Amino acid sequence: MNLGIYTDNHIKKNNFMEQLRNLDKVMETENHFKNGISWKIQMSSGNLSRKKCNSKAKKLFFTVLCILFTVQTHAVQITVDGITYDDFNSSIIHEGLYRNVAVVGISSNFEGDLVIPALPAQFGDGVFYFRVTEIKSDVFKDNIKLTSLTLPNTLTSIEDWTFSGCTNLIAVTIPSGIIKNCAFYVCTKLSSVTLGAGVTSIGEDAFGGCVALTSFEVAAGNMVYTSLDGVLYNKNQTTLVCFPAAKQAEIFSIPNTVVDIADFAFYSSTLKSVIIPNGTTSIGWGAFGESSLQSVIIAKSVQLISEMAFKHCEKLTDITVFWNTPSEVTTNFFEEDGIVYDIFLGIDKSTVKLHVPLGTKASYQASNIWQNFNIFEDADPNTNILNTTTLSLSLYPNPTRDHFIVDCESLSQVKIYDMLGKEILTQSVNGKTEVNISQLSKGIYNVSIISDGRIIGNSKIVKQ
Repeated sequence: MNLGIYTDNHIKKNNFMEQLRNLDKVMETENHFKNGISWKIQMSSGNLSRKKCNSKAKKLFFTVLCILFTVQTHAVQITVDGITYDDFNSSIIHEGLYRNVAVVGISSNFEGDLVIPALPAQFGDGVFYFRVTEIKSDVFKDNIKLTSLTLPNTLTSIEDWTFSGCTNLIAVTIPSGIIKNCAFYVCTKLSSVTLGAGVTSIGEDAFGGCVALTSFEVAAGNMVYTSLDGVLYNKNQTTLVCFPAAKQAEIFSIPNTVVDIADFAFYSSTLKSVIIPNGTTSIGWGAFGESSLQSVIIAKSVQLISEMAFKHCEKLTDITVFWNTPSEVTTNFFEEDGIVYDIFLGIDKSTVKLHVPLGTKASYQASNIWQNFNIFEDADPNTNILNTTTLSLSLYPNPTRDHFIVDCESLSQVKIYDMLGKEILTQSVNGKTEVNISQLSKGIYNVSIISDGRIIGNSKIVKQ
């Protein structure tokens, strides 16, 4: 192990320990140091040790200090195996002394697999430990030599932009702590993320631009997050936190439990179509930004669409909405240097079809946000499906015991999802086609009909 210790006074390791062991120099040592180390000490025969104090005078002198003795010190940096740590705080835990340190640097010669230990250094017969609790901002930013990462379970924080631009990092397991904004931004080869039970918070765009990401896995004991079919949600699945950008799914039906779609949740996703169900009320900032989205169905329950939610979705061709008037939904925007940053920034609206309920076209044409789309009155707000008269499409019987009929005038595809959004059946249909669901358990399922690469209908079917 290659170890170096540095303080503002350049105190070497041996002298440092000698000063602490020499009682006569304790007060002198106290003058050398500033900025908080908490020591657990006991006295015997004039030397610092873990034995019981014998001298009455020394007992009196150390009435308070026998349990805790605070020495003021300048910030200490240590380098162990090419990783540089900086002390910033201290605390006493159990029988030993732990001095919290943050990772602040790495050797320029480093490449390959990085292992950050929980306790990189130990002194004083087990009394004194350095414990890693943070990784500071930008430490590994744009480090193209980093390929894998092992993190300690003592972590409390991964700061902003810490591993951003590590374009050869493939997989990471994060056991604990807070993952701050853009911590792994544009790690373009990162394919899987595993979150341990101790992860408590994930910042905005923490995994944004991770275009190879296919799945999230979350430890069962995590009390804040969970994953379903590789998609990251909060624990009770009311917020969709992040849809992996490279997840292999052309169409995704968001679970009915989801109330909020988080900021940047689908950012740069390869997903082509998405169904936002009744029950969802908000779509976050940049939620679908720069994705491959071609069609989206937005339920009437959605009340808020935040700024740039669909920015630069340049492949978007179809939007289906069910509000009787555009005033039923708030669409946030801001203006800067004469540019209006609305929810459809960077989209040529004249090339996109907007499907609205019968009799509402005029109100959408009067809305600044919606007026420049190609507007069609063929959305049925009662069923969240496009008007069946226009499309010659119907599903029956419903409820059903073992099958239902799809009657569609063109070659289409049926996809069936459970209520958590997991795809469980896909079948091609052409004209009047029977779909066998006898193998499914009793319950309610979402059914999507896809034609010409876009969702033309979304309904529920009851399996008895």
